[in-house]
Amino acid sequence: MRITPRLLAVLSVVALIGSATPAWAGGSAPAPGGASPSGSASSPGVPGSGAPSPSVPPTASASTATTSGSPTVSGAPSGSTTPSSASVTPKVAAQAAYPVTGAIGVKWQSVKGTVGEPTGAMQRAGGGYWQRFEHGVITYIGGAGAHALTGAVEAKWSAQTDAVRFTWLGFPIADGGDDVTFQKGRIIRNPGRDATYMIGGSIYRTFVGAGAVPVMGLPISDEANGRGGGVKRISRFEKGAVTWDSAGTYAVVGRIYSTWSAAGAELSSYGAPRSNQIKNGGVYDQRFANRNSVLTYVNGQVIPETGAVGAEYIRRGMSKSDLKYPLAPMRAVSGGYQQNFYNGNIKYAGGIKIIVNTRMTSHTTTASETRYTYRSGCPVAPSALTTTEMNFYGYNGKVQRGVIITRSGVTTTRVQQSFTAAAQAAWPIKMMYNPDHFKGDDPTMLAYGNTSAFNCRKVTGSPYSTSPHSYGTAIDINDFENPYQDSNGKWWPVDNGSNGAAYWRTHRSAYAGKGVLTGSDVMTKALTSRGAFWGARWSNPDYQHFQWN
Repeated sequence: MRITPRLLAVLSVVALIGSATPAWAGGSAPAPGGASPSGSASSPGVPGSGAPSPSVPPTASASTATTSGSPTVSGAPSGSTTPSSASVTPKVAAQAAYPVTGAIGVKWQSVKGTVGEPTGAMQRAGGGYWQRFEHGVITYIGGAGAHALTGAVEAKWSAQTDAVRFTWLGFPIADGGDDVTFQKGRIIRNPGRDATYMIGGSIYRTFVGAGAVPVMGLPISDEANGRGGGVKRISRFEKGAVTWDSAGTYAVVGRIYSTWSAAGAELSSYGAPRSNQIKNGGVYDQRFANRNSVLTYVNGQVIPETGAVGAEYIRRGMSKSDLKYPLAPMRAVSGGYQQNFYNGNIKYAGGIKIIVNTRMTSHTTTASETRYTYRSGCPVAPSALTTTEMNFYGYNGKVQRGVIITRSGVTTTRVQQSFTAAAQAAWPIKMMYNPDHFKGDDPTMLAYGNTSAFNCRKVTGSPYSTSPHSYGTAIDINDFENPYQDSNGKWWPVDNGSNGAAYWRTHRSAYAGKGVLTGSDVMTKALTSRGAFWGARWSNPDYQHFQWN
């Protein structure tokens, strides 16, 4: 188009008028929607200026032109309104047609060399403002400030609808061209794929919670529909995925992701994730929707738990439970399946059974362990005793840890073997504390139902007789449910009026309660088959007591 002196004059006047910051941006007049001092309409060029604005770009003093007197253009005589043809350039024309004001104007001054000249009017959307330039976009919203988008991120952003840009992603909170964080999401370019992807909404929040790029890697897809398995939406990353469905939004990462992905991801037998990874020290558990599935990462491998075994593992608390973590995958056994865990096994054969791994450790008993149970004159010194720590099956159905002190040698071996047999059968023990815990007081231990062995003392109820427990060759088991009658006919523990010795001395069946020694139970058989005498056979029964002579 040929520029004539007449056209240049018109453009010059427009440029001079447009160079002044609108009164509403400078704070000297009401925001759009209020009446201007002159009563005229608010500044043109800002869409929606007739409606109240939640936030307006603050004034940039550098962009406010002085309008007193006759405006002049460089190179023209004072008072003249006719510029020379040399003073009007495409930049002046662009700035005249699309004013850049307020906070966006301030930002533009610092990034002008990158974004170039304005190519469109300032727009209002989502409570903020944005304006397009030759090589990018500048946005502004209160709280986030003004930021420039360029390059791949700007191209991805510009290709979206306003709903995606301003509602799903929100406004940017930083500048950038390849990786920009927004109020509610992020746009990232993956150079290895030469593609740019968006992350937003709950998937974005979960991505951040999982560790973002350092943990999950760069995105390799935009959010898309899931392929099945209950997954409705999914975003995939180099080292993981984030899924969404009505049950929640979850991240699958690391080695658990590799196993899940290799099996078919959401189409696998595991299905959709039902938790994020649950960390317990160096162990990670993650639940999935199908077949009560759990994938556990431990000791450099991923081990699955599924079906009835998986359900029991979940019910008990996974690796934070009494069983701790799996040692190997589930295997077929006679009549069903079994899986080994650190503290025991879960077996399913028409029903769930727990097989306790006692994990025994032993050492020579120390003086500090017998502070209240050994004294000068006792027949056996601590150096002739063995302290055994072991797992046992508690009354609460959980694996617990206990300690028992016995005479070193044959007695210790027989006790360890017998307690192993009871644990593997899940025969219950109430508690197993060192008698020092009770300061060696036998009536107190009887009342609590403690299982113990060595305790240098007199026979309870017969103060002139030395107890065989003083030699470390006798053991009392579940004292409360297995009472003792002394030589005077008194029953211990003392009846509490409702559920003490008076009850248990007449209720001697396995159906009466947990931990009752009946003669046909696993514990009694294990001990008597190894040479122990059971005190129930005395004329004054001692149902809790076993000893080796």
